[in-house]
Amino acid sequence: MILALRDISQAYIQSDSTLEREFLVHLPKELKERYPGGTLLRIMKPLYGIAEAGLHWYVTYQKHHREKLLMQDAAHDPCLLS
Repeated sequence: MILALRDISQAYIQSDSTLEREFLVHLPKELKERYPGGTLLRIMKPLYGIAEAGLHWYVTYQKHHREKLLMQDAAHDPCLLS
């Protein structure tokens, strides 16, 4: 087994969280020549297109606005921050 680490530009790089489930994907055709046959990628951070990626982004967004910008829920709409 060979283990390698790769950074993917389409990841939600600002996300502080990792995926809760095991997520394996086949190599894209552009990378197949560089790795042995049968190589799989283990996705650890949210990527665009993964169902829960939006939730990970939202949690990171909320945490930043609440902790760094000291914002809180708007009185008239809890979906808004003020």
